[in-house]
Amino acid sequence: MRWAKDKGLPVTCDVAMHQLYLTDDNLEGFNAQAYVLPPLRSNTDQQAIRRGLKDGTIDAICSHHEPLNSTAKKAPFAESTPGISNFDTFMALACQLVNDEVLTLEQLVDKICLNPAKIAGISEQYEKIGGAVLVDPNLEWQVTAQSMLSNGKNTPFFNQQLQGRVVETFFG
Repeated sequence: MRWAKDKGLPVTCDVAMHQLYLTDDNLEGFNAQAYVLPPLRSNTDQQAIRRGLKDGTIDAICSHHEPLNSTAKKAPFAESTPGISNFDTFMALACQLVNDEVLTLEQLVDKICLNPAKIAGISEQYEKIGGAVLVDPNLEWQVTAQSMLSNGKNTPFFNQQLQGRVVETFFG
């Protein structure tokens, strides 16, 4: 991607939020909750992705939200379904990117809001729609089936304490 962008080619690149936090280490013990496509990579790859995010090679962060039914992850690893319910953890992980100084708050807004709208060719409509999301970046919460709003409860972040959560949405 960096090469293509340096050559002036019209390319864009995104990364799923969970790819910035999970690595192939999370698959230890054949943890089906961490079975996703594209597959998780090494710590070295994750650091390269974070560098690409910081230097602008990666334009956007997506949720890659793939909620699954309760049986999809209970099968043996090789027979389980790839996917992650990332809707509920997305904002906490986004806040962590700012806390870890991977991105500034302004860069985060670009990566999760403005750049995706530009890439999709809807930035003018996006501005006209109006609306806002109120986030409490200090709100601590534990990832449990009960704390998740998504119908899909498939996440390797179960029982982790996260900080940051959407507390209200407003539509114009």
